Amino acid sequence: MSPLPKGWSVSTIPELCDVLDSLRVPINSDERNQRIAEAERVSLVPYFGATGQVGWIDTHLFDEDLVLLGEDGVPFLDPAKPKAYRVSGKSWVNNHAHVLRVRDEFVDWRFLAAQLNAIDYTSFVSGSTRLKLTQGAMNRLPIRVAPRSEQERIADKLETVLTHVDAVLTRLARIAPLLKRFRQSVLAAATSGRLTHDWRSNEAPEWSELRFSDAVLESSTGLVRSATDQAPMREGLTPYLKMNSIEEVWGYHCKDLPGVHCSTEEFDRFELAHGDWLFNTRNSVELVGKSCVWNGPAGVVFNNNLLRVRFKAAINPNWVEIYFRSPIGRNLLNAVKSATTSVAAIYQRSLMELPLKLPPEREQTEIVRRVETLLAFADRLDGRLQTAQTVAGRLAPALLAKAFRGELVPQDPNDEPASELLRRLQPDQPARKSTRGRRAAA
Repeated sequence: MSPLPKGWSVSTIPELCDVLDSLRVPINSDERNQRIAEAERVSLVPYFGATGQVGWIDTHLFDEDLVLLGEDGVPFLDPAKPKAYRVSGKSWVNNHAHVLRVRDEFVDWRFLAAQLNAIDYTSFVSGSTRLKLTQGAMNRLPIRVAPRSEQERIADKLETVLTHVDAVLTRLARIAPLLKRFRQSVLAAATSGRLTHDWRSNEAPEWSELRFSDAVLESSTGLVRSATDQAPMREGLTPYLKMNSIEEVWGYHCKDLPGVHCSTEEFDRFELAHGDWLFNTRNSVELVGKSCVWNGPAGVVFNNNLLRVRFKAAINPNWVEIYFRSPIGRNLLNAVKSATTSVAAIYQRSLMELPLKLPPEREQTEIVRRVETLLAFADRLDGRLQTAQTVAGRLAPALLAKAFRGELVPQDPNDEPASELLRRLQPDQPARKSTRGRRAAA
């Protein structure tokens, strides 16, 4: 922890707040929904949980300004994610958030909420799969207290700057759906003939249509290896491509391929070659039917959830990939999906019966060239977007850290030191404890 700025002191939540956890009332969703159904919509009250509002209810437990700090189910160890937030007016808080009534004469509630989002919770939370901040651990959190006027300056500055950061993140979040629509528009234009309309000198496309099986030279499913037969790649093993290596948007990756033992006969039969079209026959309902054209390294074999197709000479496999990734192709595949509760399949015989539009061979090549150029452009934008989101995501934690090092706003030597502020707080402690007890009993 960095040194305390001049005029600052360290305190704890029980000294700065009334902890109102005993006034929380847990209620299950069925009872809450019944109460909502019997209430008028205009009278409903926000219902809050660990990280924000999670619904509505018919009445309130609190009617004031409060700081809520997550108790469990909160990303305590992610500095970019909020752990505390503010609520005003009527509210109901469930037992997944600590309820803090801030003593306004000593601490600005905005200052406290912001600091609770900047604290390192590593040594205060417990649990492995679901982290929990008990009330006892919360009461031990070291709260940095600035002079009261400086708290307001810091809170004002944070509100202004973090509003701009949130606006940037919101705008960046809108770009990914635009890129997705752009990719789909490119594929739709490619399979409708619009993309190469100028290339054909404004002539109508002379495309044919055939059954998919009539374009296929050979097809086969991949090598069967159970999970226990797979191991991290090392010398003596063969890289084993599986369905999770095919990307949802486009293409494939070879990161962390497992290795398997296979005989010479199996290797010769299942080794991938450039131009092989790979189709994912079994997966979740959303992901089944992913595909790619293999242009990777030699010496890789493929899994039995993938179908490898090699096409006749006049068929460009990249055109087939464009076709089945396009809205036309996706609709055809969706129509032949066979799904259960946990897995979906597109059987080889169903795939072979589907219609395939086929441009002349030269136009297939031109379509592939244009699509690859446009999708590469989208990929570059995607990479820049991810970089921008990463940078913007670091801004809020950096600003909070700077604020509580005393570096965000200028200090005023005329401000009353926090030590004097906290000294005035001490005589009031017994009375406050007694009052809190009466509220809890009530």
